[in-house]
Amino acid sequence: QYMIYGSSPGSLSVMLTRWDSGTNTRITVASGIINHSASAMAMSWANFTIPLTYVDGNNPDSCIIVLKASGANPTNNDYLWVDNLSFSGVVTGVKDQESVFSEVAVFPNPSAETINVNIHLASEQKVTIDLIDVTGKVMLTKNSGSLQGHSKQSIDVSGISKGVYYVKIVSEKATEIRKVIIQ
Repeated sequence: QYMIYGSSPGSLSVMLTRWDSGTNTRITVASGIINHSASAMAMSWANFTIPLTYVDGNNPDSCIIVLKASGANPTNNDYLWVDNLSFSGVVTGVKDQESVFSEVAVFPNPSAETINVNIHLASEQKVTIDLIDVTGKVMLTKNSGSLQGHSKQSIDVSGISKGVYYVKIVSEKATEIRKVIIQ
């Protein structure tokens, strides 16, 4: 439902992104926007669709949704109500992620001193392991070099603050992410 009382309509926008640990930046994978118009108000529940334009062939890891009832000049009593928000449709043009890791395990979880990462790679690849906080900041990185087959990597987290983190395992062909709690 959407209603404006002023002359500055709002918008709905979606951006799918991925974290690039090489540059420590968020890369846009796809985006789309619908600008409201004062003449197309929806006083009852109405469906809407935001077509996404893909600009990157990698899989996203995050979605940013911005809902604006007003534009640059907000007015009292402008409103936008959204219910039953979902994604549907078919994605084309995004490359399939190759199944590279046949096993990834992070333990113990929770941990206070050391996190162990078990990895099994079908082929030899360079691997890095990042510990990332909930804001996307890389807290530490371990370059594991070239790995193949079963490997156990240990990471000292004794100097890291308590909280929820993500272990991101990046090989030349794939990325795996696991949630971990540090006590």
